[in-house]
Amino acid sequence: MRFHCSVDFFRHRHKQVAEVYIMAKRPGITILFLILSTLILSGSINPEKNNNITFVDNLFWKATAEYPELPFSGNGFFNEASGVPVYRTTFPLPEDFSSQKVTIQKVDFIPHQWASVSSSNYLTDVTSSDVSENFTYRIVTIRKKAFLEIEVIPYRNTGGQQENWEKLIQFSVDLTFSPKNATQLKLTSTRYADKSGLSSGNWVKIGSNERGIHKIPYATLQSWGFTEPSKVQIFGNGGAMVPMSNG
Repeated sequence: MRFHCSVDFFRHRHKQVAEVYIMAKRPGITILFLILSTLILSGSINPEKNNNITFVDNLFWKATAEYPELPFSGNGFFNEASGVPVYRTTFPLPEDFSSQKVTIQKVDFIPHQWASVSSSNYLTDVTSSDVSENFTYRIVTIRKKAFLEIEVIPYRNTGGQQENWEKLIQFSVDLTFSPKNATQLKLTSTRYADKSGLSSGNWVKIGSNERGIHKIPYATLQSWGFTEPSKVQIFGNGGAMVPMSNG
């Protein structure tokens, strides 16, 4: 069975939702920060054979940009070793997709369109070897929904010279997977903990429907009954890296 979708379709038709869960445990206090996405891909998994999903995405490059601002729109970061910009995005997987229930056969990155780079201060000290390993992926779960998260270095050098750099405009990702058999599922089921870490303690749930950086003042913590900020911890599940130019 084959699914096909474009990430822009979902971005334009579904809003982003963020939720924050507050947990009070003694002697310490823990805050769990969970950013959720409502992007959904409908469809089901064929239990009889390999399944294939194709995702298509486009990069939108900024006319002018200076470090530490990313040269393209969307999420990303700078590679620590080379300093080259890396593009990061996620694609929603079918409702019944689970890494515990399926085996990933392969994930292929297929670039479709490139454009010449006239000049870029981002590539001054970058060599072809810095962009040789240009694609990585992983399966992430956000509010019990599975997503394919990818990271792409959106540059290539076609001739070894500084004037031969090109930037990525459009690409697709082909994901091939198959359902696990009964024996594999039984082995997977033994990996779960007996109970959730969230099953004990006092929890307070708050929500936000806006993306960005959220501040919880000390006075607010006090109003919630939290009197020891030094024992507050924040855990993330989902979301994305905070941009370097966040002020």
